[in-house]
Amino acid sequence: MAKLTDPDSLNQATEVVFDAAAKTIQLLVAGNLSAASPAKTSGVTGQCVYSFAKEEWRTDATLNKYLFPIQMIFEAKFILIYGWTWKDQQSKDLVRDAGFLENISGDAFACIISLGDQTSDSDPSYYTQATGFTAATTTFTHTGELNENVDITGADTYFKAFNRVGAKEYSSYALLAEQGISALSYQAYSFPLTNATDNKITNSDGIVDAMTGIKINYLKGGGFTTYADATVYVAESVVLDAATGRWYFSALGGTSSGANVAADSGVTDWTAYEGERQIGTNWYAFNRILESDGAYSTTEVYEWAQRQLRLLTDINAADVTTANQRYGAVNGNLATDIGYFVGDQFTTYGGAFIDGYDPAEKNSYTFTDITVDGGGLDSEGNPVTETERNFPFVSTGNLNFGANIVAAEVANAGTTKYTMYFDYITTVTDSTIGFTVTTSPSGNFTWTGTVLDHLATSDYFITSGFTDTALNGEWLVDSTGSNTLLATRQGAGITVATEAASNAITLNENPFGSAGAIIVDTEPGVDITGAVTGATISWDFDYDNNTQGGRTSGTNAPCTVVSIADDGAQYLPVAHTITRTAGQNIGINPVDELNYLNT
Repeated sequence: MAKLTDPDSLNQATEVVFDAAAKTIQLLVAGNLSAASPAKTSGVTGQCVYSFAKEEWRTDATLNKYLFPIQMIFEAKFILIYGWTWKDQQSKDLVRDAGFLENISGDAFACIISLGDQTSDSDPSYYTQATGFTAATTTFTHTGELNENVDITGADTYFKAFNRVGAKEYSSYALLAEQGISALSYQAYSFPLTNATDNKITNSDGIVDAMTGIKINYLKGGGFTTYADATVYVAESVVLDAATGRWYFSALGGTSSGANVAADSGVTDWTAYEGERQIGTNWYAFNRILESDGAYSTTEVYEWAQRQLRLLTDINAADVTTANQRYGAVNGNLATDIGYFVGDQFTTYGGAFIDGYDPAEKNSYTFTDITVDGGGLDSEGNPVTETERNFPFVSTGNLNFGANIVAAEVANAGTTKYTMYFDYITTVTDSTIGFTVTTSPSGNFTWTGTVLDHLATSDYFITSGFTDTALNGEWLVDSTGSNTLLATRQGAGITVATEAASNAITLNENPFGSAGAIIVDTEPGVDITGAVTGATISWDFDYDNNTQGGRTSGTNAPCTVVSIADDGAQYLPVAHTITRTAGQNIGINPVDELNYLNT
């Protein structure tokens, strides 16, 4: 059956009973009137009941003797007047598209209508009418898309609805805050409350509940401003100290007196804020810290977080270092959302951070902070102003070695080696570069502008492009001056001569193939070199920040991986350019060694 909107669908004593003596209106689940879920496709609109009553009062001589029962304010709002009321709760539950007031009792009802699709008519939603994370919740009478009245008598200043169903995307809506109203009225309210299949949820609740290596801590704190002298700080204030770039918490508050936190003699209990986290070189503030033991992927962390948000119990762990920073109980089904996926990128909602993530998935996380001086937190502990923060991008990949060199290491440990070198630190091609010999094989390189100003004493470089082939090769910088540097050609028995600038000369600084070659470092700053201990060896590279040797960060890094074994595999250089991506595989397959002999 459908929602009834036409008064011709109603009949006295079948769908509607007017008891004039008792002054009650009763709606019956009979005839054309259904109470089935979802409510959007059942029941009867308030406007339809009003229209039917008008027709009956006009044609029914018995009813016409009595004062008319309904004052319709507009189609989504009406009042039962002159002592009339609903016969029972079922009658109230069948009204659609309109809220109402029972004048005799003063009871007010708001009609809650959800917009947007839900994947199943059997999916339940629930609501709370009080702030706080331990407030009581009520399940809506109907499942699926909503259209039903809720009693708001004495509870009209807060209303939040939730739809959280396992293996489906979550949604929630804080009605008053979102629509900018101070109190609910007896009328209809529409808002989005949807769900869809969540493709990131693949494990059952039982499997997720067994993920004991994850927990979440909620922290106290407010303000989140830059520390200032002579400022009144309320209890539980959090500030960013510009002097140190770090965040601090005061349990008691007070009036500050000092240029910075360390010098403050007014607020005497500043302690490190446990919600600060470093991303790149800066520290940012968060108030919900999800801690993983590192054994879980982004999707598993997400599955665990989503599962917590359907629990009726307190999900707040009790292991913060400073007890007075621990927030109180947080029932999962009332907690604010933690994060969401866009493709494979996991982004947290404002104030949430994840510790202990799998380092290999570091690039897959975006954390949303509580932005300093952005207005602090709203009534639900969410930042008024938030900013997405990403770690500097870390390129990742694997060195994939041939079976022969792996076998060589297995047979005789310590006889193999691999190393990743930058092909060069900088490269320049310029036609203003000339050379004047001083005492061969040394001489002065000159140029116009600033093309070689980045070179320094003791740098190596390799040149190409000179007409005199003796000038093409490896050089060591002896000294530098203004638009000039003195360098010595490397190698025995080489004689160099003066050559004026005319050709396009290419110069690579500290390149592979020279004594100045620089080993590429991992993101923690460890050289990518070692024994070939397995067929696959992982590597990473701080793409956004690596400035080894003065190279420009945030740029592709041409490199060469060399491998060698005493026996079993020949020496092999393999070229690769590190780009701003994850999962870069470098195949290293040297030919068999047939000539090495050590008796």
